[in-house]
Amino acid sequence: MRRRPGPRIGRRTIEGVLGRHGNWHNSGPPATQQRTHVLRIRSQFKPVPTNETGHMISHVINLGHKIENPTERASYTKETLRYHTDMSDVVGLLCLQPAKAGGASTLASAVAIHNAICAERPDLLRVLYQPWFIDRRGDPIPKGGKPWCEMPIFIWHEGRLLVWLQPQFATSSQRFPEVPRYADAHWEALELVESLADDPRFRLDMSFGPGDMQFLNNDVVLHSRTEYEDYPEPGRRRHLLRLELVSPDVRTLTPWHSGYTPAGRFEFDLGSVTPNIVLNPG
Repeated sequence: MRRRPGPRIGRRTIEGVLGRHGNWHNSGPPATQQRTHVLRIRSQFKPVPTNETGHMISHVINLGHKIENPTERASYTKETLRYHTDMSDVVGLLCLQPAKAGGASTLASAVAIHNAICAERPDLLRVLYQPWFIDRRGDPIPKGGKPWCEMPIFIWHEGRLLVWLQPQFATSSQRFPEVPRYADAHWEALELVESLADDPRFRLDMSFGPGDMQFLNNDVVLHSRTEYEDYPEPGRRRHLLRLELVSPDVRTLTPWHSGYTPAGRFEFDLGSVTPNIVLNPG
């Protein structure tokens, strides 16, 4: 992990995200200055809308949503988020207001987890390379598509390991009667990935303070968040801004990725909707 006190974001930031670390964390400047620094990333990455309404920056704040509801957003809950990756190449977070308690960010090396499974349970590794059923959970359905798609958790592509982990999406896909039922080996494999992600050998914990930024390479880093408690004052609720970024320098796409969105890189077909930034959540 690269942690630097200065506000400058440039090539070293990009190398930190794309290189062997797969993550970059910066603390120092006030949040008002950091908003400007986030936008400088555009010289290296392309920001894409985070949802079908064209929001280029999304809010991570508790609006009372529930994880078990497949039509509600995990960004709007204070509940624990299981280890996962996002669909974009890189996800960036900027902390405006930390929680009163909890809300820690936890990262884990997907490559190290993969190698541990290969050594300890190769039978389950084969299951993780097979297609899994993924609930879109409200994301736009491509023309001619279904409310679910297929995606392996591990993909070996052009000499590189890629990971795409969404336990909640994989689990809720079972709500569709036409989706085949997972076998016991699937559940065991998923539990193994999550237990290894929580293993101190592979895990890195970090807290967010005002103005802190975090950028993660979704191909090699799993991330989760602990449950949190907000301050009673509405203006002091835990509040982060999220930016989804894509870049051909991160990876070449696989057919599996284009099964989720036609562009393959978390780029929704907005139709007549103009990309926009909403400054207030909810």
